[in-house]
Amino acid sequence: MQFRLTPFAPVPAIQELIATFEWDVEISCEWIIRGDIQAIEWPQPDSQPRRLDHLWRSTCFECFVGPLNQTRYMEFNVSPSGHWNAYSFTDEREGMIEAVMTSEPRTSVEVSSEGARVHTQFLVADPPSACRLGLSAVIRSCAAKTHYFALQHRTPRPDFHSPLNHVVFSAAGGQ
Repeated sequence: MQFRLTPFAPVPAIQELIATFEWDVEISCEWIIRGDIQAIEWPQPDSQPRRLDHLWRSTCFECFVGPLNQTRYMEFNVSPSGHWNAYSFTDEREGMIEAVMTSEPRTSVEVSSEGARVHTQFLVADPPSACRLGLSAVIRSCAAKTHYFALQHRTPRPDFHSPLNHVVFSAAGGQ
């Protein structure tokens, strides 16, 4: 399913940010950015990507999924550098632990003058027929400004963890 992410505040350099989400045997997410790609600070690819904290301090992409009518959820983060992380929460921003992963995500990044594409796949067992979904991006500009993109912004500040900013996703019929 494809979604258009909206900025918390206007970002003239970015014309469009589209995210896709699929979950069958694994979670597959893709973010496509169109606009002035040179205005974005891109973390350099690392030849040995690994699990790291604080990826949100630079340009990164995030996915939040949780069962409907439950407070628990998982957060997946991926950086254009290839670094990643996954967390489990018992409630909104509570009970955070590193999620147990059976394998590292597979991530690819393509950046050109016309746009950028970041694609990642996380192996997560037992997809539900429907879930609570949050897709987001933290875009750091070369001018050292941080911009926040999400499915929706229903909170006074950018807050990717808030269920108010998530949507219901159904594997059978999308949103």
